[in-house]
Amino acid sequence: QFDEKCDCISTNGTATIMLFEGGGTCWTGGLPKGLHSALNGRQSTLPRATCVAIGPRDERWFVQFADGSCKGSYSDELHEDLKDALKAGRRVATLAFGGEYATYFIVYTDGGWGYRGNVPSGLKELMEKRQKRADLEAVSWGPDGEWFLKAKNGRWWSGGLPNNLDSRISQLGRQRVTLMLFGADDTWLLRYT
Repeated sequence: QFDEKCDCISTNGTATIMLFEGGGTCWTGGLPKGLHSALNGRQSTLPRATCVAIGPRDERWFVQFADGSCKGSYSDELHEDLKDALKAGRRVATLAFGGEYATYFIVYTDGGWGYRGNVPSGLKELMEKRQKRADLEAVSWGPDGEWFLKAKNGRWWSGGLPNNLDSRISQLGRQRVTLMLFGADDTWLLRYT
């Protein structure tokens, strides 16, 4: 169980990274080299990291800092979307990379969102059913089509979950779940109260 002071978590099943509200970070081995370089030894006078994402099976990564600036290794399409968002004063709340290089889903801190590429069909259908409402808080997307979407009111949806994760959610109680993250080989991280 993670402390509430942990603002952001990302995993790909091999590596996990956490950002804390006071500006601290911690990670396991296996982080993409560029992300490790961007954070390791970062001067405390520089804006703190506020959002991070690592790709499921490759070297894609993203980090956003408190001043809105971003660094990463990702597609040109995502670069353009992030540049447009920064110009509009938007900040990324969560970013999930899909299985293909140019696929991703972004949730902004204002509840808005956007995606490119082949998102899992259940997630795409849910977004259409919800009439493209801009009330989101978080998204995650696994390498095998697993996904999790959370609205600001606490309601959440998911699809393609591994059986052992479904069982764990049943044991805990659905109302306790606050975040799900997915990695390679049916690995997952569950945040709950």
